[in-house]
Amino acid sequence: MLRHFKSSDESAVAPVQVKYAEAARALLAFADEMNLPETLGLNGIREYDKSGSFPGLGMLKKLSIMNHLAVMDEAVGAESL
Repeated sequence: MLRHFKSSDESAVAPVQVKYAEAARALLAFADEMNLPETLGLNGIREYDKSGSFPGLGMLKKLSIMNHLAVMDEAVGAESL
């Protein structure tokens, strides 16, 4: 299952920090609702959400990739490599 989370604010002038916070809360609510496994990437986003800080777009990309790799590893399994 692939999901893309974004802010509902389509305004080009809205601060990226505000858009991030809204998208992060939607992601975390979905992860909790679906009882998704806790990956390093997902935990990183939880920590930034708890602290109320914006990690920057580069760190968000890193966390997203970390999550993707963990999910793919679980789906494929290390034995098949």
